[in-house]
Amino acid sequence: MYKSEIIETSIKFENKLDVVAMKDVTDCIAVEDLANSGEEVVIYPGDYAILKVENDRSESKEYEVLIVVDREGNKYKTGSESFRRAFLDIFNELHDEDIVWGIKIFGKDSKNYKGKKFLTCTACR
Repeated sequence: MYKSEIIETSIKFENKLDVVAMKDVTDCIAVEDLANSGEEVVIYPGDYAILKVENDRSESKEYEVLIVVDREGNKYKTGSESFRRAFLDIFNELHDEDIVWGIKIFGKDSKNYKGKKFLTCTACR
């Protein structure tokens, strides 16, 4: 069984179709893939949603996924808690500012686990 529900969002949905489209992660770009691409990646967020997912086929039966929708309508997804914390901090500070801002996505070396990186982002223009 796979089930998802939106538990937090910056969007006021116009109709059920928009809700269903936001919950559909099949057309999302994985943030982890962008961070591991070896290139500098910047996206310009417009909105976000956090999904609670129940998936019997997953190692973790319940987990959360952050969906970021950029200003062009592209969707990005990640289950990374470190990325979500950094993103929400940036979004909550800047979403209503009258400036063009983006987030640079990258992996950062872990202080606790040698040879491991964690996913994060930083604000940029």
